[in-house]
Amino acid sequence: MKPLFLILKGEWYDRILSGEKKEEYRDLTPFWEKRLRKTPTPRQVIFQHGYTRNARRMLVEIEQISVAQPKRRYTDEQADITRRCFVLRLGAVQVLQD
Repeated sequence: MKPLFLILKGEWYDRILSGEKKEEYRDLTPFWEKRLRKTPTPRQVIFQHGYTRNARRMLVEIEQISVAQPKRRYTDEQADITRRCFVLRLGAVQVLQD
């Protein structure tokens, strides 16, 4: 199965790459429901740092996809941590393009 492809801001990209951030969150919407709940379940995600042509990329294993409240340490200060969302539990990281 093809990996998911997600664009991240620099701070979140760097925190996942360093191993500091172990979860990625996506809103609980029909858009993400269609992509994350399909069969077979996605097992990998390619994260890209921004939208530039030669942006950095990494391939990350998805250990689990669940629905839960986000953890404050993995979100920005404005995030509503009381709302449930999709939680992608992240595993091994492999740099594809630096």
